[in-house]
Amino acid sequence: MLLKMEYFGNKDIIKLYKTAFFCSRKCPAEIILKSLDWAKSKKNKEECVISCFHSRIEKDVFDIYKEKYSFTIFFLPDNISYMVKREKNKIKFKKVISEQFPVNPKRGGGLLKIEAWENDKGEIVKYSMAYINHFIFSGDNGRVLGYDNTHNFHHKHYFGEISEVLDFTTYQDLVERFENEVKEFIK
Repeated sequence: MLLKMEYFGNKDIIKLYKTAFFCSRKCPAEIILKSLDWAKSKKNKEECVISCFHSRIEKDVFDIYKEKYSFTIFFLPDNISYMVKREKNKIKFKKVISEQFPVNPKRGGGLLKIEAWENDKGEIVKYSMAYINHFIFSGDNGRVLGYDNTHNFHHKHYFGEISEVLDFTTYQDLVERFENEVKEFIK
């Protein structure tokens, strides 16, 4: 008896060996180092890697994998998964803003970091803004407050929690929102 298989996407992924990689932000340093060594030691290019790629170590492992592997499966926070085929001709963006402002310790300390990239039409297509202060919050690489649009959606970081920015209008409006919110921490 023949079975008919219906699918959406690339069915070749079914044939590939799969490795799932999930790592908490709270992992001890020795586990993180072992994880990076493990990722660097993998040699099979026809392997599928499955992860959320949200924690810092998961992102670092993804950076290693994206250079070596053809397929990656992402699991999004709302449990929807999708497959991404590594792009051969990645679109290049031009970094137009790269600023870092140390905050005087008398005013709260830390670092304000803002970056933005534009496409060939001059539109801001990628951005990241963060207030980093390891004395206030040690998780998420010290990011107390931030906004970015990695993972293909606009989101806010606040003390390690990530929430989608549902009312995004423009990059400039988001910069103004960030400037107002960061005043809570900078005196």
